[in-house]
Amino acid sequence: MVAKRKFLQIRQVSYFLVNNSSGTLQVSGNAEAYVSTMGGRFTVTNFGDLKPGGDTPLKLTLEVDYFRMVLDGDVLFEIDVEAGKRIIGGVDQLAEIRAAMGI
Repeated sequence: MVAKRKFLQIRQVSYFLVNNSSGTLQVSGNAEAYVSTMGGRFTVTNFGDLKPGGDTPLKLTLEVDYFRMVLDGDVLFEIDVEAGKRIIGGVDQLAEIRAAMGI
């Protein structure tokens, strides 16, 4: 049985908190929103000892074959091994190779 490709998305917003003269915290600067999307296949799953009502650590191993990083809506890079794409700075570096192979 062939494992099905799964995708995982991680979102992070970065900003700075500073103490002002009145002693309260304020956001300083612009917030930056990063979104990472990873795709691949889970090769190892370990559920530990399952017990009713207990905390059970879950360990997964993901063999990544797709990775995309977006900052505030702009795609920084996208690498897709299965589709033969490597887009960095808006330039698909493998487009000519795919065209030469007829894909």
